[in-house]
Amino acid sequence: MTTNLPENKSPNDRIQNQRNCIYNLQRQGYKVDAEGTCFGIAHMGMQAFLADPTMNLFNLRLKCLQKSSQTFEEKMVGKRFRNEMMPFLDGIALYQKPEAFSELFAESSQTLSQDAQRVLPIVMPVKFDKDKTKQPTLIIKNYGAYTQSELANYLDLLKAHNPDKSFALILGGNQHCVNLNYRHDKGHWMLVNHDPAASFTDTTELSNHLVQCFAFSTQEEGVVLATHVYAHQEDKIAITQAFESLRKNHDWKQLHTPLNQLTNGLMWINKERSDTSERSSPTVFRH
Repeated sequence: MTTNLPENKSPNDRIQNQRNCIYNLQRQGYKVDAEGTCFGIAHMGMQAFLADPTMNLFNLRLKCLQKSSQTFEEKMVGKRFRNEMMPFLDGIALYQKPEAFSELFAESSQTLSQDAQRVLPIVMPVKFDKDKTKQPTLIIKNYGAYTQSELANYLDLLKAHNPDKSFALILGGNQHCVNLNYRHDKGHWMLVNHDPAASFTDTTELSNHLVQCFAFSTQEEGVVLATHVYAHQEDKIAITQAFESLRKNHDWKQLHTPLNQLTNGLMWINKERSDTSERSSPTVFRH
């Protein structure tokens, strides 16, 4: 079962919502690019989930940001609304384009490209000041190429080997980035892809949606993804151990053995796209 699925909106509606987000940020003085804000929204989604797994406040704020410029600016006139929205807008813009905020970084850690680990301490929700064991922290990174069915299997393995903890994923590929959260107490996934979080219990449906998010075209049958796993600081040891155990799992090895991935039909990554000369600069997630 899936609730508030983004496909319920027309493509034109979704595109307009994305444009509204960008334009509203720019009108507030943020130097975000017209290409997109996916990296910023995804990472703010990760933070929001680990602060409050319902994501109600995050969803509300993102819906407001998607309003027409006139509606949004009328709301921003209100002092209370503005005070509540500014940290959210700051976070999106800072994750998306940290080079526009170089004064916030010490000279030794100044960044000219997207780097969530340098931004996270700056935009850490105030809620975590009282209990640092709950702070979001990067646990582990994983990389792989998946067909739609393999991606469903990948998500099922992550869920099955999870040590009864909720966790947040940042998935990146093809210059796009989304946030996918697993809520342990409810047993469902929550996807943030530009829009407010959509809930999934069926990983086949979810993986099909993810392939559509990341594929270069509708003809492609698979995706190459980087996965960054985040969780509460107090859960770092348990999740790290679970992940180390998972990497010894037969099905996991089958999914993440390069030779198997190539022979399973993922040669759609052609020479032109894999040309290292085109990938010499850091990937920037825009769309």
